[in-house]
Amino acid sequence: MVVAGAKGCGVSVYWDIVKRFSKARVVVVGDLILDRYIFGEAERISPEAPVPVVRVERVEERLGGAGSVLANVVRMGAKASVVGVVGADEEGRVLRRLIGELGADMYLIEDCERPTTVKTRVIARGQHVVRIDREERDEVRGEAESWILDYVMGEAMRCDVVIVSDYAKGAITRKIMRYLSINGGEKVVVDPKPAHAGYYEGVMFMTPNAREALEMTGCGTVEEAGRKLMDAVICGVAITRGNEGVSLFVRGSPPVHIPAIGVREVYDVTGAGDAFVAAFSLAIAVGATPRQAAVIGNLAGGIEVSKLGAIPVTQEELLRAIEGGRLGAVEGG
Repeated sequence: MVVAGAKGCGVSVYWDIVKRFSKARVVVVGDLILDRYIFGEAERISPEAPVPVVRVERVEERLGGAGSVLANVVRMGAKASVVGVVGADEEGRVLRRLIGELGADMYLIEDCERPTTVKTRVIARGQHVVRIDREERDEVRGEAESWILDYVMGEAMRCDVVIVSDYAKGAITRKIMRYLSINGGEKVVVDPKPAHAGYYEGVMFMTPNAREALEMTGCGTVEEAGRKLMDAVICGVAITRGNEGVSLFVRGSPPVHIPAIGVREVYDVTGAGDAFVAAFSLAIAVGATPRQAAVIGNLAGGIEVSKLGAIPVTQEELLRAIEGGRLGAVEGG
C-alpha cells in the first residue's frame, strides 16, 4: 500500500474544494437518532449498588445517526434534505424541531409501530458513565418503505450526491438500496453497517471504519478487506482507521494510505464517521478526486474527535484548519 506524501499542489486546492461545498445539493437517507446527553456530577457511590450517583445539571438533545450526517453537511455549507423514520412520540417531534432549526428540508415518515431511536448518554465530569439505547431494529415495511422509495425516486435523483447513513436501525432496506443502486448508484456514498453487508452492491463509494470492513469481509487485514469490498462498488472504498488515518481503494489504482491529520487531542470519537462521510461526499460532489476527498474527510474527522459528542464540523473550521497548515505531510493533489 502506498503512503500518500506531498504532491506539490499546495493547500489552496483543498481550500477551493471546501469553499465550493456551498454549490452542492445533498440528500441524506438513513437512520435518524436522537442523541440525548445528561450532564451531571458524580460525588458518591449508590448504597443500592456499586454504581455512581449522578446529580443531573443539564440535558442536551442533538441530532444523531443520519441527523448527525445532515448537520455536518449543512454546517459545511451545502444545501441538504433528509429522509427517514420517526415514531409518533415526543422524541420524534424533537428530531423534527432540530432539523427545522438547521434549515434543512425533511421528509420524515411517522411510524406508529416503532419508537424514535434514542441514545441517552450519562456524562459526569467529562466521562461517560453509561449509555442507554431505545430502538427498534426491524426494517421498515409496507407504507413506510414505499414512502421512502417515493422520495428517493423524486428529490434524491435530482441532487449531486446521496449519502446513505445506515445504522441498521430499520430505515435502510435491501429494496431501498437496490433502487438507489440501479437508478443512481454513481452518486451514492454509503456509510455501511456489517449487518447489511450484502445491500450495497453498485454504489459509488463505501466509507466503513476498519472494524466494520473486517467484519463485512471476514478478512484479516484492512488491505485485504478494502480489495474485497471493491468488488461491490463502482468507484472505491475509503476505510477510516481512527488515529491511523484512512486507507483509500479506488478502482484501477493502487491502494493509498493517508495518515491521520488534524488530530490534536482525541476527546470523544462519537460522530467522527459522520463528519468524515459528510466532508468526503461533499468533496466528491463538487469535483474533487477521491484522494482529495479522503484528505478533507480525514481532516473533518480529526476536528470532530476534539469535541464532546456529535457536534457538527463547520465549513469555517475546515478552512481555518487548512489555512493553519494542518494538512501537513498529505498536502497536495
